Amino acid sequence: MTEILLLLAAIGVVVAGALAFVLFHVTRHRHTENVDRNAVNVAIADDNREMLTSSLGSSASDEADAEVDIALLDDVSQVSTPEVQPTNRWPLLVPSILIPIVAIGLYWYVWGTPGTVLLEEAATYLEGEVSEANSRRVVEHLQEYVSAHPKDERAWLSLMSFQWLLGDRDAFRETHKAAELEGHISPFGDSLYLLEAFRLRRLELTQYDQLVRDRLRRVDQTAQVVAMLDAIEQTARGDLRAANRAWEDVLSQRDVFELHQMASIGQRATRMRLEEPSFPKINVSVSLEETFPNKRWLFVYAKADEDQPPLAVVKRPLNGQRRFNLTLDDSVAMTPNSPLSEAQGVFISGRLSSSEDVLTQSDDMELTRGPVDSRNQPHVDLEFGPKKPIVTVKLSVDDTMSPIESVFIIVRKRVVSAPPIAVRRVFGPLPRQAIEVTLADVMIPTASTSSMDELEISARLSRTGSAIARSGDLESVSVPFELGASVELTLDQPVGAEIRN
Repeated sequence: MTEILLLLAAIGVVVAGALAFVLFHVTRHRHTENVDRNAVNVAIADDNREMLTSSLGSSASDEADAEVDIALLDDVSQVSTPEVQPTNRWPLLVPSILIPIVAIGLYWYVWGTPGTVLLEEAATYLEGEVSEANSRRVVEHLQEYVSAHPKDERAWLSLMSFQWLLGDRDAFRETHKAAELEGHISPFGDSLYLLEAFRLRRLELTQYDQLVRDRLRRVDQTAQVVAMLDAIEQTARGDLRAANRAWEDVLSQRDVFELHQMASIGQRATRMRLEEPSFPKINVSVSLEETFPNKRWLFVYAKADEDQPPLAVVKRPLNGQRRFNLTLDDSVAMTPNSPLSEAQGVFISGRLSSSEDVLTQSDDMELTRGPVDSRNQPHVDLEFGPKKPIVTVKLSVDDTMSPIESVFIIVRKRVVSAPPIAVRRVFGPLPRQAIEVTLADVMIPTASTSSMDELEISARLSRTGSAIARSGDLESVSVPFELGASVELTLDQPVGAEIRN
């Protein structure tokens, strides 16, 4: 705020000096013109007297002098009358005043209101490397700015976002409440607040937390954070079908708040309690064996008849992911009156679309398999593009593996500290059949099998689901292989000193 005041003061001094100069110049010019006119009149009067004196007698000369003096006085006295005023200078004076005023107005509107010097300075800290120190300077400038411009909603949201990223949770909560008093309520800010409230208090939310949750639910009925809280709460109450539906709501949206990994594990844990050996379901594996840059969404649905509406539907944003493991059952049924479990034979379809619209678009890609019976718990594979296995792996492990634990199968170049070329994640329990690593698991979308040589493969059983090796995990040795080969890996090498029984 100090910088703005100093800048405005400097502009005020410049404008005042310019106005003073213009007024002084106009006044001085007018006075000089009057003095010059009087001098000319006096000189003309003197010349007239000399001429009359030389041509007239003494008595006539006195009368002539009187007439000359009368004419001189009459001409001088009429200098200040309107008829003989100098040219009107208001056209010059008005622009001289209006131009600085317009300049100040433009500055205040273009620079002062939406951007201001504070925001300009805040932006300079982010032009280079984004660090904690730079981010804190940005927060300081944003705090000064919102105190001077409390009506700027975007500035409030920016301030809350930076405070959240920096971990200043107390300051974030204070800013959220201050923004609410100013009327700046948004689903984004409320979602961040609920995430923080859940981190602090789990499901024991305060009255204010509940108000924020209810408000966000009214504004956005499918809000990711509300769906996540609902899923956890319904799991705690034992309403597993509703919990699975809520997890599905989280997974069916773009992962704005990095909730997909938590939701995926939560959904697996819910299904583990929900499903019985005879529980009707259809497991669907989808792989994108080619890159489809124009596609953004995946739809998988079950139909009793191709001309009828689907019985069950799941939706996923692609976001660069090329392999999906999905489950269709009654918990994702479109209507309770048409459960998937009562259909004796259904067709399973997968659709890649550039639109989030549930209706099929003209440029969509679609695959259909079936018919299958959900009561037999079938497994359906949908492969978009020709499938070309890089390697086929048979895994074995002596330790038990729960459904929420996972194995990472990693393909690298045979070079020291080489980054992974392809990674496939398999949730437990381990399948009895061999697992194929294909182009759908390649981390670089432009890679092809023709450019792959001198490869090695390894696997790691993650107890926490983390992609980073942690104490208690089990891993295999790295095995070299040729493209398209089949290998066997045994997970028997402990990571760290601690191994869970």
